[in-house]
Amino acid sequence: MQITVRGHQGRVRVGYQTAAAITSFALTPLTPGSWTVEGSVETVDLFWVSQGPPFTLELHIGKQRWTWRGAAVEVSGGLVRGTVTGRPERV
Repeated sequence: MQITVRGHQGRVRVGYQTAAAITSFALTPLTPGSWTVEGSVETVDLFWVSQGPPFTLELHIGKQRWTWRGAAVEVSGGLVRGTVTGRPERV
């Protein structure tokens, strides 16, 4: 049984700068320890998107913020897509 985690807020960062604001996303297991992420992007800062990778992906899940550093994501055409590996930092 595959579980997909969905949410409505997140961002793609370069350092502390926001490269893209995410309005909805789906996080789906790919292999043990890795996930695929797909989401809609509300705003994009083209300068900061051009400065990555590496990107930091931050997703708000419930009352927590899950963060992956070095995320292999691409922001293009109003979407963010890619993969993340390892355990996220949870705050």
